[in-house]
Amino acid sequence: MNPSLSVFDAPETLPVKIESVLMQQREITLLRFDRLHPEYGGNKWFKLKYNLKRALDEKRITLISFGGAYSNHLYSLAAACRDFKLKSVGVVRGEEHYAKNESLDFCRSCGMILHYLSKEAYANRFSEEYQQYLHNLYPDALIIPDGGENNDGVKGASEMSFYVPDDVQHLFVSCGTFTTVSGILSTLKKDVTLWAVPALKAESWARPTISRILHSYGFNDLGTLTRCNILYDYHFGGFAKTNNELINFQRLLIEQNGLWVDHVYVAKMFYALNDLVKKERINSKEKVAVVMCGRPTYFT
Repeated sequence: MNPSLSVFDAPETLPVKIESVLMQQREITLLRFDRLHPEYGGNKWFKLKYNLKRALDEKRITLISFGGAYSNHLYSLAAACRDFKLKSVGVVRGEEHYAKNESLDFCRSCGMILHYLSKEAYANRFSEEYQQYLHNLYPDALIIPDGGENNDGVKGASEMSFYVPDDVQHLFVSCGTFTTVSGILSTLKKDVTLWAVPALKAESWARPTISRILHSYGFNDLGTLTRCNILYDYHFGGFAKTNNELINFQRLLIEQNGLWVDHVYVAKMFYALNDLVKKERINSKEKVAVVMCGRPTYFT
């Protein structure tokens, strides 16, 4: 385990680096959460840390969670459980014969046991019947929802706003389950506007989901939603989808800024930011920062 990461560390002790790049001749602040750990850095650590602590405190042996075939959450959970000497189980949306990829291979290499569900069955993963099935198989397990969306996950994500510099007026965050966005919103300074960039088609459910999470986990100032702009037009076809335009932009980030980012989340966020800056939707005198999450995808 990386000695800089511990479930018992206070948030202010984490070595989060602050960097900057130029985009459209404008300085952008980078909050390098992605460099906390090569396998479970970024927002994943914050959403997992209190779940891991709970498992250790309660002397659980196994952690179970859910995700798609390219889930960074399952990837990070598998690596963290390996390092904390816990067993891990991943319930994957998709049939085994077409859900094979390097991400799931990594999960297996960390010792994660994978269960595959069809999209129809996955929709019922929280049914009493399926939850009882998991409990019968793993009676000692702590079950974590997709993306770490529980009280411990939101609590951890809320600590990420601690690192936003005081002079920032706009904060960009990529999102999937909206747990990270909700946690950050709950503690973000009131003079900062948050720009959420979904990595998937989410127009019908994003805002109600954030509202539900804030309310369900004790953050009742739903007025914070007015400070959250959700950019629905940058998913490039859906989760883990891409095209030549995004791939070329991703390469430009490497060539011009030295930024290696994944195409599932962070490249889409930077594309949205670049587009808004180019269209002058953000005042040129206001400071912009981005949350660097996830793990980089290197070109071969």
